[in-house]
Amino acid sequence: LLEYALALDPATPNHGLPDLGLPRAEYSSGKLSLIFRRNLAATDLDFQMESANRLGGSESWSAVTTINEVVSTVGVVQTIRASITTPQGDPYRFFRLRITQLDPP
Repeated sequence: LLEYALALDPATPNHGLPDLGLPRAEYSSGKLSLIFRRNLAATDLDFQMESANRLGGSESWSAVTTINEVVSTVGVVQTIRASITTPQGDPYRFFRLRITQLDPP
């Protein structure tokens, strides 16, 4: 599902090298960002950012509204920077991309 969602090639191994299309995190000036590719042809998928202030199970994650910036669009591949501002005094913040397949109409 991730290969399809992120417009990656399932026949090519992804070794975590910077330009292979794998998501990456950034932190700057109190803003946490996740940069990821989105397959625009994958209209049957839902992309939702989630956040937690601790790791301890699925109950700690909740949907979060992000500021989304389109970094680039090449063909059906869009690169997005999804960002949240970390709350003042919050010592930890975790961020993840949840991708689910929608039920057919």
